[in-house]
Amino acid sequence: QEMLTTLEALLALARSSSEAIERAPVDLSRLAEEVINTLPAVERVSPLRWQIEPGLSAWASESQMRIVLANLLGNAAKFTRRGAQPRVRVGASTGPDGRVRVAVEDNGVGFDAGQADRLFTPFSRLHAGDDFHGTGIGLTIVHTIVEAHGGVIWAENIRPTASQIGKAVRIEDA
Repeated sequence: QEMLTTLEALLALARSSSEAIERAPVDLSRLAEEVINTLPAVERVSPLRWQIEPGLSAWASESQMRIVLANLLGNAAKFTRRGAQPRVRVGASTGPDGRVRVAVEDNGVGFDAGQADRLFTPFSRLHAGDDFHGTGIGLTIVHTIVEAHGGVIWAENIRPTASQIGKAVRIEDA
């Protein structure tokens, strides 16, 4: 089963790098809500609180943005499952250069900030497989899609206080 899952992930990676990008206006807020409703149930310590900023939009391929959000929101759900007050936020801001930055932030398990670049490398997992199952391909697919759209993606590990989000994956448009 694990081999089949890995093969399917590799096929998804190959498709993400070769699929033509047909851009149209995409309602990212609506798409995020749809993706959340299709995520598999995971055993949790406490219910997850989702915060989706209304009115998020992009000029992109909707099918590819669905893949991006499914991977990012799925990871956020997975890595917050042991938290007492798990939260995931999807929002946007405008950078100093005027470019839009979409962020998926959560207060789940963090990562070593020095290892952030490895998050987007195939099969490079920062957490033991027994703790957090996955193929190690999801963020590579996300990276490929974002770059194909002319964007940039990166991850930040933020030291949380009681009211702050713990880590973020940010995407900046071209």
